[in-house]
Amino acid sequence: MNPFQPGHNLTCCVPHCLLRLAAVALDTLENNAFPTAPPGFTVRLAVLLSFQGLVVICDLVYLWLLHHIQRTGSSRGVDSAGPGVWWVARWVDRPKGRIMVVNQRVMSTIFSVLAQVVWIAFNITNLKIFTGGTHSLSQSIVWRGISVLSLLGWFWVLTWGNITSYIIAADPKIDSRIINAVLIGLGGGQLAASIITAAFLIVRGNAFNRVLRSLQSDLRSKAAAYPNVPAGALAEVFTKVSIVKSTVTSYYYMFYILGIITAVVVSLALVFNFGGLMLARKIERQIVFNENNHTSYISARQASVQPHQGSTISDPGRGGGAGSQTAHDLIHSNEANPSSKERDALAGFRRAKNDILTMFGMVLCFAIIVMAPLLFNLIMYRTTNFADVSWAKTEVLFTCAPWVVTAVMLVAQVALIWIAVDFHSQGGRAMVHSNVAGSSATDPIDVVMLERGARNTLEFNPRANSTGARRATREDPRSQTGSGAIHGSKIFVDVDVEVDSPKYDFFFLIIITGAHKLQFFGLAGTARKRAKRGYKATTASNWVKVKPLRAKSAAQIKTRRAPNADSNGR
Repeated sequence: MNPFQPGHNLTCCVPHCLLRLAAVALDTLENNAFPTAPPGFTVRLAVLLSFQGLVVICDLVYLWLLHHIQRTGSSRGVDSAGPGVWWVARWVDRPKGRIMVVNQRVMSTIFSVLAQVVWIAFNITNLKIFTGGTHSLSQSIVWRGISVLSLLGWFWVLTWGNITSYIIAADPKIDSRIINAVLIGLGGGQLAASIITAAFLIVRGNAFNRVLRSLQSDLRSKAAAYPNVPAGALAEVFTKVSIVKSTVTSYYYMFYILGIITAVVVSLALVFNFGGLMLARKIERQIVFNENNHTSYISARQASVQPHQGSTISDPGRGGGAGSQTAHDLIHSNEANPSSKERDALAGFRRAKNDILTMFGMVLCFAIIVMAPLLFNLIMYRTTNFADVSWAKTEVLFTCAPWVVTAVMLVAQVALIWIAVDFHSQGGRAMVHSNVAGSSATDPIDVVMLERGARNTLEFNPRANSTGARRATREDPRSQTGSGAIHGSKIFVDVDVEVDSPKYDFFFLIIITGAHKLQFFGLAGTARKRAKRGYKATTASNWVKVKPLRAKSAAQIKTRRAPNADSNGR
């Protein structure tokens, strides 16, 4: 039964007896526009409303936790200076300019609240219509028009964050102005198209509602005049019925256009988000590379300590004991400090990878859930007249789509709350901050934990006081072996992640496991293509172009660092 097609069966229900025309037409119109609720509809909708209310509560609790962690950070000795919790977007420095990065956690939570509030209002209106509590379609038309906007906003915030994370890490040579123009243009174009289409949808829906009310009023007046209904009233009734059908067709056409826009946006965003798997694979290779280098570095440092241990007791007249003891302490301090930084770096890499895979899983699930009913509706609209599509199929109210979308958002917020509570109770932020603050300022660091209000940001950016050391880090990570620095990563990325306990809900564990399986597809073909183009796979995280001067450059760097080691040893 379709409440938005009041004239669907009106012509076939016109009796031969004109005296009964108005009464039968009014009954048919009422039954089509305001049908009786199907069995179990009230219970199912009440349960769905309860879940949506839980999502709103979880969203508000999570926002309060973010604010509470930000406010109590100073009591733990954590510097809370920065953009804070409620920043919408910020600029991230890159070699080719600055790129705009959106605050995924806060903004997606705010859009989640808006989406659930609109959904709750829409479902309450539908409940009133089906149970006979109201015979007005004006509220339902408005809520229907704006319900898609909040969901697209929530979806685009997640997509924007994943795209920027991948682009920053993929190639630092891409001009940031192009990236910002594409992202802002895509997001702004999507928002503008959705707002314009939703506005037309509401306007044409209200036009249909006015014609429907006019026809209802006319039929009631003619039914009250029974049995003195003139035969000429038949033409007037059919004229108004045709107007109602025309407005219904126009209304559903705008809903069809909105469905096309949503399908295109979701499809493009889903394709772009597959870059997250490529970024996760890059980070995974970087983790393996750093672990191997860290193991070899510790072994080399332990071997270099052995000759100095025997020189700690020497002839005081020659002054060797004090100098050797100082060198011994310096060696041990340099050994412990990079080791601590390397552990923090590896932990940051793993958390960044899990965060990227989790966000990709959320986008993937939401896209699949939304695309299934959208494609069904688009096929129905293309093969069937708009007025012949039932309302249940249009809204997908009796399918699993609203339930699954609500479940995904609820599980996501519960997982975020659990991570935030565990993170705050264990004091992880203070520990991470203290580890970073105690690092040596003279060593080039490939991963820096930057405190940004209530969150920590990973910036995979080589930093050093020496320009030559930084150049060596970017060109050849193997040149750092045996030095007092953490090995270069050749990854430039600023990924917004919560540096929390790596605990995830079982739902996200399944997503992450599946994404791990997918991220290695096509690796062999890519290796063959890169080998043909003259690239060589090193132990680093990237393929590099073979250069004959690389060994010479590494030897020069090693030779330049040898006198420093001798002076420290003496």
